[in-house]
Amino acid sequence: MNQRSTRAALWTSLIYGLVAGIWICSSDWLLDKIVRNKEVFARLESFKGLIFVGLTGGLLFFIVRRLISREEQKIRELKKSEALGHLQRETLELIAGGKPLRETLERLLRGVESLSPGMICSILLLDADGRHLRHGAGPSLPADLAGAVIPTGPQAGSCGTAAFRGAPVFVDDIASSPLWADHRQAVLPHGLRSCWSTPIFDEQKKVLGTFAIYHRETGLPSKNDVRLIELGTHTAATAIIKARTEKTLRESEERFRTLVDQASDAIFVHDADGKLLDVNRSACESLGYSRAELLQLSVLEIDQDFDLGKAQELWRNLQPGQSQIFRSRHRRKNGETFPVEISLTTYEIQGRQVLAALARNITERAEYEDRLARSVSLLRATIESSDSGVLVAGTDARLTAHNQRFLEMWGIPPEIAAQEDDEKVLELLLAQVVEPEKFLRRVRELYTYLEQDSHDTLILKDGRVIDRISRPQRLGDKIIGRVWHFRDVTSQTRTEQSMRLQSIALEAAANAIVITDRQGRIEWVNPAFTRSTSYTLAESIGKTFSELAQPGKHDTEFFNRMIPAIHDGKVWHGEVTSRRKDGSSLIEDVTITPLLDAENRITHFVAIKQDITGRKRMEAELRQAGERTQFYMNRMPLAFIAWDRDFRVSEWNLAAEKIFGWSAAQAVGRHAFELIVPPDVQPLLNQIWEEVFREGNHASHSINDNLTKDKRRITCEWHNAPWRDADGGIRGCLSIVDDITERIQSEKKRGELEARLRQSQKMDAIGQLSGGIAHDFNNILTVIQGNASMLQGQNLDSAEAREHLNQISHAAERAAGLTRQLLMFARKQQMQPVRLVLNETVAQITKMLQRILGEDITLRTEYAPALPPIFADTGMIEQIVMNLAVNARDAMPDGGNLTLRTSLDERQVCLRVTDDGGGIAPENLTHIFEPFFTTKEVGKGTGLGLATVYGLVQQHHGKIDVHSELGKGTTFTISFPAAGEVENISANLANGQPALPSGHETILLVEDELPLRNFFGDVLRRCGYTVLEAGSGPAALKLWHIHRAKIALLFTDIIMPENLNGLDLGRRLRADRPDLKVIYTSGYTGNLEDRLTRQLVEGANFIRKPFKPDALAGIIRNNLDGKISPP
Repeated sequence: MNQRSTRAALWTSLIYGLVAGIWICSSDWLLDKIVRNKEVFARLESFKGLIFVGLTGGLLFFIVRRLISREEQKIRELKKSEALGHLQRETLELIAGGKPLRETLERLLRGVESLSPGMICSILLLDADGRHLRHGAGPSLPADLAGAVIPTGPQAGSCGTAAFRGAPVFVDDIASSPLWADHRQAVLPHGLRSCWSTPIFDEQKKVLGTFAIYHRETGLPSKNDVRLIELGTHTAATAIIKARTEKTLRESEERFRTLVDQASDAIFVHDADGKLLDVNRSACESLGYSRAELLQLSVLEIDQDFDLGKAQELWRNLQPGQSQIFRSRHRRKNGETFPVEISLTTYEIQGRQVLAALARNITERAEYEDRLARSVSLLRATIESSDSGVLVAGTDARLTAHNQRFLEMWGIPPEIAAQEDDEKVLELLLAQVVEPEKFLRRVRELYTYLEQDSHDTLILKDGRVIDRISRPQRLGDKIIGRVWHFRDVTSQTRTEQSMRLQSIALEAAANAIVITDRQGRIEWVNPAFTRSTSYTLAESIGKTFSELAQPGKHDTEFFNRMIPAIHDGKVWHGEVTSRRKDGSSLIEDVTITPLLDAENRITHFVAIKQDITGRKRMEAELRQAGERTQFYMNRMPLAFIAWDRDFRVSEWNLAAEKIFGWSAAQAVGRHAFELIVPPDVQPLLNQIWEEVFREGNHASHSINDNLTKDKRRITCEWHNAPWRDADGGIRGCLSIVDDITERIQSEKKRGELEARLRQSQKMDAIGQLSGGIAHDFNNILTVIQGNASMLQGQNLDSAEAREHLNQISHAAERAAGLTRQLLMFARKQQMQPVRLVLNETVAQITKMLQRILGEDITLRTEYAPALPPIFADTGMIEQIVMNLAVNARDAMPDGGNLTLRTSLDERQVCLRVTDDGGGIAPENLTHIFEPFFTTKEVGKGTGLGLATVYGLVQQHHGKIDVHSELGKGTTFTISFPAAGEVENISANLANGQPALPSGHETILLVEDELPLRNFFGDVLRRCGYTVLEAGSGPAALKLWHIHRAKIALLFTDIIMPENLNGLDLGRRLRADRPDLKVIYTSGYTGNLEDRLTRQLVEGANFIRKPFKPDALAGIIRNNLDGKISPP
């Protein structure tokens, strides 16, 4: 018997004893009060025992039955609770076991239905939109109800309303409930009469769905039913929450895995022993392993710099959440290594340290950092190697950088520069300039207007002259500071002053100086000539020397010796007897020197004439002076050498013996070239002596290499002056010499760099000058050639006049060729390809090559027969051959053979230039086509010859190869595509277009040069056109606005003033009237950008100056007739 039964028996005994005691004590009194009749009382008293037994028996029956009923109820509830607990445990086990949500919920509902037969359970799940319920589980629910979608709302049945309210909704009669007004027809046919629904919540009290119980009878739930609903609701909530949590976690893991796999950086997860636990796709791709292969490896096997001991120490010190960034190198599966930047983070999983490493391939960054470091180093080295002082300051005028030359130039202590104390540096600068206020004012102006450039000159208190240049420092489009260059130009300024003085001295020279052209016609004479001959400059210009001086005392043989000598480029010196204007005789010592251009062609002659009448009288005095000079010269610490006019030693002091090793006895009478002048210095020395003798009083200074008796090469500083005889004539040269070998060696490297820079600047300046000269010449030649062509078209009676006219025309064509060569030299000439035969072009250029090569070099040519033509620019091909021939000549200083050979190799027309010189060293072969690269001595080459050849060959779509062996020679092979393989639009357009020289349309003519404009207008009017003339772009626009409708064609020069060139003018008018025909002309387009001149097609919309009238008339007529489409 359990404790509950014992309590029931005890209560029953107590009640029974209480009732028995009450009856025994109060039965008589009770009967007396109830029954007044004695007989009845006596009769009842006899039955008092039976009454007691009956009453107590009934009472006991009631009590026992009540107790038994309660016990049975408790037993049923206990069994039900046990069943509910079992159902809950079973459901939770399904949840914990990861069973699908629907299977779990259906098992729950079957269990609930088994505990209360007759009920039908259903679980609905709320959609993500929060407005609809869908079937979640309902094993006994009719199929049509299970597939229904129930909206939530205030009258949406029990479930829809419970979800809407967030509170239980118990409907006892579906048929009469207003909540089911819109939905009862769906459930009543199935015999369902009541529905009790409770919302299912998550931890945040957010509705997840509903738990509903349907009954086939009307009514409300009992307490047991409510408990059952609560149990089902709570258990269902647990299942739904876990299912959704697992789904969210699974989706999160999938997103995380996708994100990790899509990461561009490699990700490695490993344990504290370096064993790889996980990797992403980028890690596999970067190392060339599969994921399975990588997970079999450790960090040690993929990280070249990995040290497990050091790594574990690092990992121990790394706190969770912290990261450590460092660099290493990873090794691929194929053994290759590459740099990586690793970001390492640690975290714990179940008490175990796990490390995640994000590795980024920094190959490109490392290369960029290396290039950046090299660029910074190069920039710093460039600044430091500059002979200018460089200072860089920010927009706030604070110092950011400088070079050592700046500190040395201004005497700024390094410690002050290191402090970047801009105020102290400025104070030191101001203390040295003559005008500090002006210096400071200009600095403030430039920092107020940062975009300005500045160039001025500073005079320092110590007499130095400083050239100051300042430009803005830009970073993209932003100005971030200013760069200052300070260059000491004291020597240059003094040189310029000296040159001005020399010019003045030339005007004031006592010797007569005459400059003539190649034909001997005088172009300039100095005042000494006028004083000597009485002929003024105006009277002399255009006359020959023989016309003025009338040197009648000299026979024909005299002139036969002099004239060929000077025309061969030699200096002629001799005595000439001539006449003054008044007819009196004059004996002069004359030196005639040819002046050569860059191609060694004679352009002028300079004659220096000296009156030598009193020379004999002074010879004795000069001899005595010479003896005294000899006495002192032998005691000089510097070498003193006297040379006669043949450059043989006349005097040789003791210092000269010491420097050169030759005694006076050995040296006197011998030529300088035999004693001390190396072969490579001999041309320079000839030039120096020529200047000394030509200028008369001119003292020259030079530094050049010499040879000693034991063949050592030394560097000497020479001061040379003319040595005059008693009559004032030049008998030779006096030289003071100092051995500066040691000093010059230290300056040589710096001098080489400066020489290259000066040469580059000089070439650029000459190129700019050549381009400008060619432009002006083309304008002049257009007028000359055009008018000559017009005159040739007329019937001239005089044959002599026609011949002169032909000579003018031919001369204009030759001049046009010269301007084209100037433009080519200036690198501003566009390529003008024509169909040419290489054999013929090479044959033409060889006519002048022999003069350039010299007599000690034999020129041979070998021409392949029947060569196909090529499309090429004749002048450029000539330039290629010339440069290679000059290069070969310089490679054969002692003479040799040069062979030009043509051939045809697989539709490639080839030219081979072969010399038997010393060859090119293998280490130099890869550099020979680089600009400024040269193996020649300073002053012997620009380093641009082969670079120019390479560029010209590339322009012709050709290629150049070189083969060279030391001691055997060099062969350059140039290949050009045969004609037909290169497009030649200019030739196609120019060929076959017949000239139509006449018309009646209106033409707008724009040309800023008046002679050209007059000439063009005359030609066009003779062709019948109406011509409107304008001298500039703005003037043309005014005419356009007036005559727009009738202008048929615009003919305009390209290079024009007033900020509106011909190309811009053509575009503006074509934009206003697209059908307008436009033809451009120019003799030079070098200053325009390629994007502007790219639209020009010669022969279509462009005609190059100079040109003839028929060419102009033809291109205009072809355009007006529509035979040439606009490009």
